[in-house]
Amino acid sequence: MSGSQPTDADLAILRQMEDEFGAIVDDMLRRARTVPIYGAYSSPEFLAAAHAHCTQHMHAYLTVARERRPLTPDELTFVTEQAAMRASQGVALDPMLQVYRMGHEAIFHAIMRIGDGRPELTAGVVALTALTLPHVDMITKAFTDAYLDAAQGAEATATEAERRDLIDQVLRGSLGADDADARARSLGVESDGPFVVVVGGIPPPAIADADALRALARAFASGSLLRPERALLAVVREREVVALFPWKPPNTDVRARVDKALADAGAGTLAAGAGLACGRFGELQRGYAEAWSMLRRARPGEVRWLDELGPAAYLALTADETSRRLIDESVRTTLERDHEQGGPLLDTLRNFAACDLNAAATGQRLHLHPNTVRYRLAKVHRDTGRDPAKFTDLRDLLTAADVLGL
Repeated sequence: MSGSQPTDADLAILRQMEDEFGAIVDDMLRRARTVPIYGAYSSPEFLAAAHAHCTQHMHAYLTVARERRPLTPDELTFVTEQAAMRASQGVALDPMLQVYRMGHEAIFHAIMRIGDGRPELTAGVVALTALTLPHVDMITKAFTDAYLDAAQGAEATATEAERRDLIDQVLRGSLGADDADARARSLGVESDGPFVVVVGGIPPPAIADADALRALARAFASGSLLRPERALLAVVREREVVALFPWKPPNTDVRARVDKALADAGAGTLAAGAGLACGRFGELQRGYAEAWSMLRRARPGEVRWLDELGPAAYLALTADETSRRLIDESVRTTLERDHEQGGPLLDTLRNFAACDLNAAATGQRLHLHPNTVRYRLAKVHRDTGRDPAKFTDLRDLLTAADVLGL
């Protein structure tokens, strides 16, 4: 379409088309309204909008014919916006393409009529009618692409709403396990194995920004369908994102994806929690409760994985106020004061347990003299009345530290 310049014959025809601009636009609209779905509308508002659209088409063709170049994306906006609007209205694609063909038929006939019986314009007629074909292709392709994008977006939005509704029903307990599995499959949520529930957001009482939650859901769901770390489902609820990830040990890809998604979308404000593996969609309620429990205890930018905790650590992490009140005051005071000083005593206790209550091995691990280790253990014994050299006392001390969140 580009490269050549208009000849005198071309320009003569184009000047006459400009002189007859209004009449050609009227003919475009008349021909377009022979398409039944388009001709069914006759309100003044519709006719004015349709006439304005035909006017834009006429200007577009004259630009192509005079400048011998395809339209830019910006110059095609009037087409793509129309396509998105018609898709949102549920108007079928094929009749709309026929409407465009009728409009360009009016341009073609105008060129033929102006050149009829004028041999000096024959070359111009050939050149300008040849330009109408790629111009029609360009217009209809732009319309089709924009229409399909808008239609797919609307379908995706509808599917997203259905998936959100499914999750809400399962979490409310209003849908049985078998029905939940069947609904999930009908919405394209299928897994050939276990999955884990990840809940992302901000621990209460704060509420995450809606844009950040949408960004996190996109990050969870992005990627190839063939890659295992891509979420099977990721929906935004009122204050959180609920995502389901395939869960096949060692799960390093999934952990890395969740970490990266949180870092990319959360800007250091969002956190996430993950429960234990679910064998079927009907187990979502349990998996969600576990993931939410982990989210409540996560710091901004952190992902807490339930499977990384042992039973004792989980019990300590989820301890209630009664558990905290059961901690002896001397133990609480000693551990909290040590925490304010950097935690050397608690660090020694944890490593002493890891070294099977061996002071020498603990010293090697901490790069301390064994006597320093013994001094610290004796201090804990003196201040709390609990002897770290006794398994039950050491267990109580470490459990108290976990319950206190140290």
